[in-house]
Order: sequence, then C-alpha cells, then structure tokens
Amino acid sequence: MTEVNRKFEWRDGISLKEYVDARFTSVEEAVRVASYALNQRLEGMNEFRASMNDIASRTVPRTEFDLLRERMNSMASCNELDALRAEVKALQQYKATMEGKASQSSVMWAILLGLAGLLLSAIGLIEHFSMVK
Repeated sequence: MTEVNRKFEWRDGISLKEYVDARFTSVEEAVRVASYALNQRLEGMNEFRASMNDIASRTVPRTEFDLLRERMNSMASCNELDALRAEVKALQQYKATMEGKASQSSVMWAILLGLAGLLLSAIGLIEHFSMVK
C-alpha cells in the first residue's frame, strides 16, 4: 500500500471511507427506527387526546353542576316539588288504572264467546233430552 492509503486505513484493514459509510448507514437505520417508534407513540397520544376531548365534551362543568345542585336544594324546600311529586303520583295511578281496565273489544269477545258457549250447551241439552224419550 502506498503511504497515503496507509494513512487512511482503519482497524482490521478497513478503510476510513468504508468505516464512515458503515457508521452513517447504522446511524440512518437507528434514526429510521427511532422515527417509527416516535410516530407510534404520537399516534397513541393523539388517540388518548381525542378520547379525553370526547370525555370533556360529555361531562358537565363543576360550576354548572354546583348551580344545579343549589337549585334542586332550594326547590326541595319549596311547595313546587311537593306539587310535582303529587302530580307524578296521580299520573302513575291513572296509568295503573288504565292498564288494569279491560278494553271494549276484549269485553265484546268475552260476551260473544260466552253466548256461543250457552247456545252450544242449550243445543246439547235439547239433543240429550230428545234422545232420552
């Protein structure tokens, strides 16, 4: 080898150019892997941020909740709440009464079936007594 080539020779007979190229290649690979890992992490953070924004949009702010609670507490002492409770109870009783009543069509069917049963039994009795003689 010439004196110039010996000067740029690195360990184990590898030239300095090959060594630097190998180092650049390994650094580029490391940067690519780190970039991929960082992108994955950022995607996870974006999903977390989106879910937090969704939760924040669905929750009631503390100040509004406190105001609502104060209103409910003041209403509890008023007669309005008692009147509303009485009206709700009356509506529940009316609903139970209406559900318990038979409809007009079911009453008519019951009457028709009863009359048909009486008619058939009368016919059966007439046949029975006419055969006995």
